[in-house]
Amino acid sequence: GSTSSGLAPPPSASISLYNSFMNNDSNFNATSIQIMAEKMFQEGWDHLMGDHFQTIDRQAGQALIIRAMLNGSTVAKGFCAFRGWGSSGSDSKNPNHAEAYAIFSGVSKGFTNLNNTNNSDGLTHTSSMSQQSSKNMSVELNASVNALAMMGYFCRNGYGTEVNMGDSIRWFANAAKKKHSWAMAMLAFCYQEGDEIMRDEVKAYKLYKKSAELGYAKAMFNMGEICLVGVRGVTEAEDPDHDKAMHWFKKAALQKYAKAEERLVEYEKKQSGRLRRALRSLSRGKSRERGKSRERGRSGGSSDASRTSRTSRTSGSNKSGDRNRSQSRSSRGRNRSQSRSSRSKNKEERRGRSQSNTKKKVGNNSGDDASQSGTNKSVSKSISSRSGRSGWGLRRKSKTLGD
Repeated sequence: GSTSSGLAPPPSASISLYNSFMNNDSNFNATSIQIMAEKMFQEGWDHLMGDHFQTIDRQAGQALIIRAMLNGSTVAKGFCAFRGWGSSGSDSKNPNHAEAYAIFSGVSKGFTNLNNTNNSDGLTHTSSMSQQSSKNMSVELNASVNALAMMGYFCRNGYGTEVNMGDSIRWFANAAKKKHSWAMAMLAFCYQEGDEIMRDEVKAYKLYKKSAELGYAKAMFNMGEICLVGVRGVTEAEDPDHDKAMHWFKKAALQKYAKAEERLVEYEKKQSGRLRRALRSLSRGKSRERGKSRERGRSGGSSDASRTSRTSRTSGSNKSGDRNRSQSRSSRGRNRSQSRSSRSKNKEERRGRSQSNTKKKVGNNSGDDASQSGTNKSVSKSISSRSGRSGWGLRRKSKTLGD
C-alpha cells in the first residue's frame, strides 16, 4: 500500500532514509515523491552492488529498488524490467530487456549529444549532459547517470540491442565522467582486458582506484588483486605489495564482498599453516637440542671418568718417574764419589811406589861416587828435560792467555 502522501512505505533497510525525508518535507507533491523514489533506488543499488561503502545485502537492495519503482522511479522501473522483478520482489523467468533498454535510452536523452573529449586523467569521454529545465535537473540527475551506466552495460552485452563495443565504451566513459563508481570499474575492466579498446593497464589501475575510493567493493577487490602482482608504469604500484593488497581485501570484506572474504580466509589459512609449520619446526629443533644435551651429559660422565683415570695414571707414572730420576741421580752421585775416591787412592799408591823406588835407587848408589855423580847427572838431566817441557807449556799457556 501507500501512505497518505502517496509514497509507498519502504522496507526496514531504508526506514531511516524514509523517516528523514518525511520529517524534512511535509509538502509532498509528485516531484518530491519522485526525488524520494530516486534516492531509494540509489540506496537499493548501493546495497545490491556494494557501492558507496554500503554493505552488500541483495535482498534489501532488491526490496528497495522494487519500492522505488512503485513510487515512480523511472530508472528503477527499467532495472526491474531488466532483472524481471515485479511488485512481489521475486525474480521472473522472463526479464524484458527490450523494455528496459527503451526506458534507459529515454532517460539518457539528455546525454545523447556525444562527442569525443579528453578528460584531465587522459581518458576519452563523451560530451556532457545537454541543458534541461531547472525543475527536472535536480530530480533526474542521479537517475540519468545510472541510466548512462546501464546503457553501456546493455550495449556491451547486447541486452535489448545489438552488441556495440564502441557505444558501450562511450556510455561507460560518460558515466565515469559523472563519477559513477560502477561505470568507472566497468571502463577499467575494458582497459584491462583490451578486447573492446586498446589494452592500457595504467588507465585501468587509475580507474579502479578512483572507483574503490568512491566505495565500490568490487573495485576494492580488484585493487587488491592488482597490488599482488604490481603494475608496470605506475610508480606507486610497480612492485607487488602484499600489505596494500590485504588493505584493499579487508576494505572490500567489510562490505561483505564474498570474493574478498574468501581471499582473507585463504590468506589466514596460509598464515596459520606457516605458523603451525614454524611451531613444529621450532618444537623439533628444541627436541633435537634436548637429545643432544642428554647425549652430551652421558658422554660427559664417561669422559670425566676416563679423564680421572688418565690423570691418576699420569700422576702415578710421574711419581714413579720422579723416584727413578732421583734414584738415578743418587746412584750417579755415588758412582762419581766412588770414582773420585778410587782415583785418589790410585794416586796415593802411585806416589808411594815412586817414593819407595827412589829411596832404593839412592841407597844402592850412595857408596859409589862415580856412579853417584853419573846418577846425579842423569837425574838432573831428566829433571831439566821435564822442566823444559813444563816451561814450554807455561810459556805457551802465557802466550795463549795474553800474559
